[in-house]
Amino acid sequence: MVIYFKGIKNCDVVLKYFPSPLLSKCYLLGALFSIGKSTIRNLRRSEEIIDLVNAINGFGARVEFLDDRVLVSGGIPKQKTFWICSSLVDLLLPVIALTGGVLMLKEKKAFDKLELLGLFRSKGMIVKYDMDTNSLSISGNLTHGRYYIDFPVSSEFLFSLILALTQVDEDSILCVMNEIETELVLYVLDKIGARFDYYRNSKRFFIEGSQKLKPFDVIVENDFFYAAHLMLVGALKGRCEIDIRCCRFAKEEEMFLKTLAEMGFVVYRDKTKIAVQKQNIKGICKFEVDVSSNPKYALLLTSLSVLLTGRKASLVGLDELAEISPRIYSLTMCLINELIKQGVIAEKNGNAIRFYMKPKKLIAERNVFSEELLMALCTIGICSSGIEIDCNGFSSFASFFYSDLGRC
Repeated sequence: MVIYFKGIKNCDVVLKYFPSPLLSKCYLLGALFSIGKSTIRNLRRSEEIIDLVNAINGFGARVEFLDDRVLVSGGIPKQKTFWICSSLVDLLLPVIALTGGVLMLKEKKAFDKLELLGLFRSKGMIVKYDMDTNSLSISGNLTHGRYYIDFPVSSEFLFSLILALTQVDEDSILCVMNEIETELVLYVLDKIGARFDYYRNSKRFFIEGSQKLKPFDVIVENDFFYAAHLMLVGALKGRCEIDIRCCRFAKEEEMFLKTLAEMGFVVYRDKTKIAVQKQNIKGICKFEVDVSSNPKYALLLTSLSVLLTGRKASLVGLDELAEISPRIYSLTMCLINELIKQGVIAEKNGNAIRFYMKPKKLIAERNVFSEELLMALCTIGICSSGIEIDCNGFSSFASFFYSDLGRC
């Protein structure tokens, strides 16, 4: 599937409903292992979520949709075959490893996360990938023990592996030596009542085995990080208003809003909403965007620097970002290099980069970009000359972005 976003001239964005896709998926998976009926409110519905619901039903659970609530009766995972979006592999692979099974991938793109398969092979399981059918099969059972991860993994995989290890017969130790966002994983595990200890200095999880998780009642909170991309579109092309009554708001979000205000955007905030619009920004002749001060929003701040090329915006703090967060630094440099390849002129002066020309229509291919890069590219493309996206593997994000802009 290919989606083409045209560049827009004027746009007022109002967002009230933007539940976190990550929280939606993690809560659904957590409910699978709970003994009883769990309630999930404000669930984001998409093709990806429907695939996950079908898989959970196939595992032996029962999922019911009632108005704004989703009721999930937990089940016992059974060996089965599932057709899923490739974006769900990270989440479902550890669950499949509990009993064995097959994941059939809908997209034609070959599976490239071979390190994940090696992790299970190291524990004696037989894991096969068939390129002809684009399927993954696991024979054997996940066992307790010491798991060591020194390669890139997603938050979904980390959450699912910890959850699966709560179901094995004895306690386990999980060491995650690679950089990964753990705060949201810890937050969801605590919400669903999983028992574990996490030692930040050594990056070790001590996970209690044979857990019987109780049912839970949760609200899927809105994802401000996702909304911030649409906020930038609205702020540059008119005005944006976001309902924050059901948002997780941390220091990174506060710093992002402060940066926008320093750049000349008008930022209004009260207990229920945030409104941002472009007003004084033309009066600013020169300013610097420090990506090291807020790594979480480094890609979005890079996008903003590109879109403000006519106002002498400089991107600084890249060397410091490389030390603070190598992963985000790598993604930021990948974005910059791709923009240069597609027509943006960039000049490096010491630790600063200045952009001098807006790109023509952008093209985003699935085999090049992560979802984080795709979000940044979409923001740039929509605010300039448009973007064409190969959406294989990005079904949830692409459909969310498309429908949210359409409602605006």
